[in-house]
Amino acid sequence: SELDESDGSIELYTPDLSIITNLEFDHADHYEKGFEQILETFERYVFDLNNSSKIILNTDDSGNLDLLKRISHKNIITYSSNPANSLHKDAVYKAQAIATVPNAKMKVFKKDEFLGEITLGIPGIHNISNALASTAAALECGVEFSQIASSLEKFIGMKRRFQTVGCYKGARIIDDYAHHPTEVEATLKTAKEVISSTKKGRVIAVFQPHRFTRLANLWQDFAKSFKDADIVYLCDVYPAGEAPIKDINSENLCKEINYTK
Repeated sequence: SELDESDGSIELYTPDLSIITNLEFDHADHYEKGFEQILETFERYVFDLNNSSKIILNTDDSGNLDLLKRISHKNIITYSSNPANSLHKDAVYKAQAIATVPNAKMKVFKKDEFLGEITLGIPGIHNISNALASTAAALECGVEFSQIASSLEKFIGMKRRFQTVGCYKGARIIDDYAHHPTEVEATLKTAKEVISSTKKGRVIAVFQPHRFTRLANLWQDFAKSFKDADIVYLCDVYPAGEAPIKDINSENLCKEINYTK
């Protein structure tokens, strides 16, 4: 199950196995002191884990590397899906992408041992990283690689995660809950790769910012995250109970996106 760091409640749990995919600033309504406060939360979370607990940690992420410098748990198992990363060769579990569209496909290694290939039922380079994390966790729990590969091939994604919800006049309509710049960028990059593979069409993004505090704190990151969209439509900010912040609105974000692009 997914533990929730948005309100710090992640510290209430001590699972036998954890996957830490990435750490970056978010949930500004709770983490008022910024990214340092998030690091402190995860540092305490790791400190409270049992010595026998396993932590599957992505060394492709800079935030995770910041955390790695601050923790000393003995069962940290690293993974990497980016061969360009200098730490890739030292990761316990490694993946090499063969394809990202129409379905992601990868070669999987444990240290220097080739375990086999996995084809996913979904596209996207970010899903190769997620699938590698799942593969590492399952292997550490004693599941056979062939069973893992078979299960991931049948997995066609989750609701509101690059989910095809319809088609209109030949245009594929995709719903994705991405509300952080990194997620927006990954979703649009995948959409662009799908379009490029078919050599026709364009990417039209319709986006509603979620929370004024998130938009304010990640303003420039949001402005840069739409580079793979050919056209961007912005809805009014969904406040989620927050009061408006001066000049933090979709109209000004539109101007910032146009300036950035």
